[in-house]
Amino acid sequence: MNRERVKNKDFLHQKYIAEKMTCAEIAILTGIPVRTIHSWLIKFNIPRRKGGVEHWSEEQKELRRQWNRDHPEINRMRGKKHSEKTRKLMSETRQRDKNSNWRGNNAKKKSAGERTRRWFKDREPCNVCGNPNVQRHHIDKNPYNNNPINIQWLCPLHHKRKHLRGGVPSNAHV
Repeated sequence: MNRERVKNKDFLHQKYIAEKMTCAEIAILTGIPVRTIHSWLIKFNIPRRKGGVEHWSEEQKELRRQWNRDHPEINRMRGKKHSEKTRKLMSETRQRDKNSNWRGNNAKKKSAGERTRRWFKDREPCNVCGNPNVQRHHIDKNPYNNNPINIQWLCPLHHKRKHLRGGVPSNAHV
């Protein structure tokens, strides 16, 4: 079909409004990309229909309903909500090293520290003096190993002493 004919406002109005063809159907008929048809509809101020099934004929809607009945494995959760137990299980299976975005020891120090603060919201008082103002001390001195058994809660004074006693400068990882 001639490209100039498709650029005709009357032609597009006839196909899109009167015959209720979609942009995709007009594109197939004319051999012109869907996006181009869409652009010309806008250019000619032809009112666009809402997307979705609102403009479908009853026959098209029934065909879709039948297809959905014949293929229950697709969209089987549509309109349903997960139980609390399932949501908790889904959350647990996506945490830390089970998450595809988990970087483990490759995480930046800043992000590792932020993540650790989220995990350890309930801070214990200093293990030595009981001071409530505490910092995390990594027993193995690896700031990326945030296993709870590797974390010791120390006040700033005892944390600094622990690092100095271990031969690590006080400004290493605080």
